[in-house]
Amino acid sequence: MKLRSVGWLVRYRLLQPLLNMLVNAYQRCYWSLGYPLYKAVHSAAWIIRWRVIRGLANLARTWLWLLRWRVGYPLVKTFYSVVWVLRWRVIRGLANSARTWLWVLRWRVGYPLVKTFYSVVWVLRWRVIRGTANRARSGLWVLRWRVGHPLARKLHSIRWILRWRVAFPIVHKLRSMVWIWRWRVVYPIVKKFYSAKWILRWRVLRPLANYLRYLAWYVRWRLLYPLLKSVVPTAVLRVLYPARARGLVQFLKDLRIESIALLSFGQYAAQSRVVSRQLAAPEAVVTPQAQVFPHEDSSFLGTTRTGFRFPAVSVITLEGATVFGRSNMVFAHNALLHHDLYQFTHDFTSEELHGKIRVLPVKNLVKPYEAVTHTVHYPQAALFMDSCSSNYAHWLTEVLPRINAFRNGLTPGSATLDEPDSSGVNPSMPLLVDAGLHANIEASLLAVIGEAAHVIRVANCTDVQVDRLLITTPTGYVPFDRRSNNLQGHSEGVFSPKALQALRDHLAAVLPMPLTPMPKRIFLKRNTKARAMLNADDVEKRLLMHGFESVSTELLSFAEQFHLFAGAETVVGATGAAFANLIFCKPTAKIVICIAKFENTSYGYWQNLACASGNRVSYVFGKIAPALIKSIHSDFMVDELDVLNAIA
Repeated sequence: MKLRSVGWLVRYRLLQPLLNMLVNAYQRCYWSLGYPLYKAVHSAAWIIRWRVIRGLANLARTWLWLLRWRVGYPLVKTFYSVVWVLRWRVIRGLANSARTWLWVLRWRVGYPLVKTFYSVVWVLRWRVIRGTANRARSGLWVLRWRVGHPLARKLHSIRWILRWRVAFPIVHKLRSMVWIWRWRVVYPIVKKFYSAKWILRWRVLRPLANYLRYLAWYVRWRLLYPLLKSVVPTAVLRVLYPARARGLVQFLKDLRIESIALLSFGQYAAQSRVVSRQLAAPEAVVTPQAQVFPHEDSSFLGTTRTGFRFPAVSVITLEGATVFGRSNMVFAHNALLHHDLYQFTHDFTSEELHGKIRVLPVKNLVKPYEAVTHTVHYPQAALFMDSCSSNYAHWLTEVLPRINAFRNGLTPGSATLDEPDSSGVNPSMPLLVDAGLHANIEASLLAVIGEAAHVIRVANCTDVQVDRLLITTPTGYVPFDRRSNNLQGHSEGVFSPKALQALRDHLAAVLPMPLTPMPKRIFLKRNTKARAMLNADDVEKRLLMHGFESVSTELLSFAEQFHLFAGAETVVGATGAAFANLIFCKPTAKIVICIAKFENTSYGYWQNLACASGNRVSYVFGKIAPALIKSIHSDFMVDELDVLNAIA
């Protein structure tokens, strides 16, 4: 309290009076000294402005008025008077005199001369020349109508008589004889000859040829092929495939070709320095057993794997390599390199089927048979060719995800290949792609790489020598065929979830939406002869009653197929390449695949692909139609009720 009292005394008894005294002193100084001084200064300025400067300005204006109207105006008026006199009294008088002289020259001198001249011309034209011309016309008329016309009339009469009275009857008789010879003599003979020839060709020889062809086909495929397949082991048949593709003589010559080492990329990297860059780490994929209808056929799936581990996806660099059209194998340093997912003891390749190579799996050697027709060279390129690139399913699940991983990366925000990195990867380099691909495959490639990319189309039987070759390891793989059914542990297809997800996200961002809405429940019509579902029409009618719509994917563009499957809730159809689009389906979609029951069938393929895409499939098993030869490509029939139970 005492401190507060002291503060109050200091503030109100000491500081407040002192502040009031200072304010009063300031006000007295302002009004007694500052304001009079300010007023005196403003008075002097007012006198200078209005008494001195304004007086001088008025005086200057007065002098200017005197100079303008008392001096300048009389001078200008006098000058304009002189100009008016010169213009209207001198120049105009001269001009009028000139016009008068011109009028005299024109009408008094020139006109009479011209009139006289035209009179002479008129006399020459109408009195002399026209008279002569009239006489000449009269002479021509007499020659034409009094001499020429009667003579020509007589000549035409003679010509008419010769043409119609002499020549025409002769020609008419000749034509009649030719017509009689052609249609009454020659034509019946030719008709009889061609009738006999036609009967011999179409009634005898063609049925005989068709019968012989059918007989040869029947003997080959219904008798010899089943007998050969039952007697000769599958491994021996695989060895004889090059002989069928290249001919027996060439096959025997190829036996003398020296074998070379067969190495995987991993084995080659362990032996030599290979620059690589990892795009995605290894992934584990769980693959539960697919649901089967009818349920009693579940045992037909056999012992399927419950999952697989997909290896890391990387980009490796090879120096001085050679690649081949329609193949993803690489020849480098006297060895044939392949990716690490190949199992040559189990997998039979398309290259072997078409006679390009012969694999010796026991010795881990290979004999290259490729008949090179063309060789090209590039300093650097990225390899994206494949033996099955022309197949839509293999392209969509194995090749296209690799291209997308190389160009756009596998995870959002991860380091992409927009600029060269430490491994030297650069997306601006050429991409080696197989030539002659389907339009939808080309459209998918364009959607992934864009129009600015440099793509090199490599034809079959073409070698490409590359000084620096970039190879993206597989993002998916399924064997072309089995080398032997007696072995266990065959691969049914493995796929990278990250690669499929990255491809799906990229296509969703770049592909345009369709103009018309896509159906949610679809039935895929299969219009090929292999693996045909014989009662597809009956199944289709049943499904149409449950709100399904029939779709032929071969009639749709790639963008339409993408959005069709991306928005689908239920997909039903016979097994085929169209089901590769299931990688675009949302996880909640129901996928039902109708497939034939046959031993040694890779039923895990569609389930592995669906699980890698975050989905599941259901199988409806059907019975194979009666036939002498039964295979995984045989026609089959399914129970309509099983299909309805699968979609329930």
